Amino acid sequence: MGSENRLMECHYRDGATRHDRHFHNAYEVTYVVSGRMSVQIENQEHEVGANHLVFISNFEEHHYKIIEEPCLRYFLILGTERIDRLLAIPQLVSILKNRPAGFDHCIDMEGQQDILLALFKQLLKESGKPEEAYYEELVTDIIRQILILAYRTIGASHCEEQPKFRMEIYEIQKYMEEHYTEDLQIGRLAEMYYIDPYYLSHCFKRFTGYSPKRFLLLTRIAKAKDLLLHSDLLVSEVAYRSGFLDTNNFIRYFKREVGMTPNKYRKTR
Repeated sequence: MGSENRLMECHYRDGATRHDRHFHNAYEVTYVVSGRMSVQIENQEHEVGANHLVFISNFEEHHYKIIEEPCLRYFLILGTERIDRLLAIPQLVSILKNRPAGFDHCIDMEGQQDILLALFKQLLKESGKPEEAYYEELVTDIIRQILILAYRTIGASHCEEQPKFRMEIYEIQKYMEEHYTEDLQIGRLAEMYYIDPYYLSHCFKRFTGYSPKRFLLLTRIAKAKDLLLHSDLLVSEVAYRSGFLDTNNFIRYFKREVGMTPNKYRKTR
């Protein structure tokens, strides 16, 4: 099963962690309880300490390095499809996946360590027990609380007062995520939501951090990575299921974005 389909996994670490660059087609939230570590997200390196939350989207490759021990931390892996649907609050989901100008992956949650520690402990307890009564409702509620605390902390820096079409942009983004295998044209999307195509592109980039064209490409690449890591499908079939009609174009785009061919990337699993 692709990683975007699960609801969540929660892990606790108190020692060394993997140093190699890695990827999940899922959102990742790390909560540092104590110690310090370095987090490299794409080409940016961040140093974080106790009581920091780190948000990584399903587009972003990353790796960690312990700087100061004991480094105690929780890792939360969230399936994109189910979390987007269950949270159903675009402003909160935006923290997980959108990267507008000024976005900071690492948030200092000073003064809220008691409630955050309790929330992550509960998620760890619930992890791996999806058969429990109201599991989905409880887990979603806890994740929502964590995101609300983060939203309140970053406030205006990430969720500034937006002009009209904000909700339409979120809906278009969701539509693109659900129809990424189709031939999506910005002009057609603009017609569907009665927005000028040029203004749609401007607003989409402002709200999400990506142009519509790049967002669609990265969505397809993320799906392709997931299939390469979690299936034995032929590269041509991976290309087709990821929305690329031409295998050669898929290989070219994949190598440009990832730095290696699909076959070489598969060998990293």
